[in-house]
Amino acid sequence: MESGDSSNSDVWNVLKGNVLGGLLLSSFTVPADVVRNYWYFNSELKGRRSAVNTIDVAQQIVKTRGFRCFFTGIHLTIFNVAVGQTIFLVTYDNLKGEASAPVASIIARMTTLLATQPVECLRTYRQANLSKDTKSFVGDRRGFALIRGCYKGLVSTIIRDVPFSALHWPLNDVLYRRTLSSLDIPEDRITKMQKFALSFVTGAISSTVATTVSQPFDIVKTKIQATTEMKKMTVNGELSKFFRQYGLSGFLIGLTPRLIKVVPGCAIISGFYRYFN
Repeated sequence: MESGDSSNSDVWNVLKGNVLGGLLLSSFTVPADVVRNYWYFNSELKGRRSAVNTIDVAQQIVKTRGFRCFFTGIHLTIFNVAVGQTIFLVTYDNLKGEASAPVASIIARMTTLLATQPVECLRTYRQANLSKDTKSFVGDRRGFALIRGCYKGLVSTIIRDVPFSALHWPLNDVLYRRTLSSLDIPEDRITKMQKFALSFVTGAISSTVATTVSQPFDIVKTKIQATTEMKKMTVNGELSKFFRQYGLSGFLIGLTPRLIKVVPGCAIISGFYRYFN
């Protein structure tokens, strides 16, 4: 009975931290997410996608769509952050004692993706097209076709998120433990706020590395999920097409707003995770 109560308490603590973290980071990072997805895909930037920067894209959105568009899909983001990170961290915590940290992280991320992909797909579509209408997202799809449409871009998301997770959380853990070890401080001797601060920094560093490595696949994911076309799109095909059009430097398109979105979010979630644990 005590074991069950302890397990429920752990899940509640993780959920509590992720809801708080999700509300906080979504308020600040959704605008960067909108800029990033709009930049990758929207036809209003066709022909000059590689010639603009983050400020140019933000100004274009304000000029053509208004300031409120920067918060498109915020409710979907909060849901995915709170639920997704809770699923990930509970799974990761339960597996890392039985498997290596990278393997535990990969399994946890795959579980999370399968649970949250439909909401992620809708969020990406709305932010890239700056559309409030979900009818065009659903289109004429019904039954299995609708389910398949909600999982559109899953392969590219997996290819992006699996390396990200295999790098981010294990590297975060290593940096956190080694910092404590180098300072010769046992973890049970530091305060909750010190845990939060250290974990915030290690989370920021590890997520910066993971975000940069996975950037090309984030571009492809958005292009696949944001289109309303029914034709089959593959990760290899879209990578090749993007490379031919923009060159190797094209894969840096949108990296700045993605870093602005991902790094603070990962740092906050990392901090809350250890604060509440």
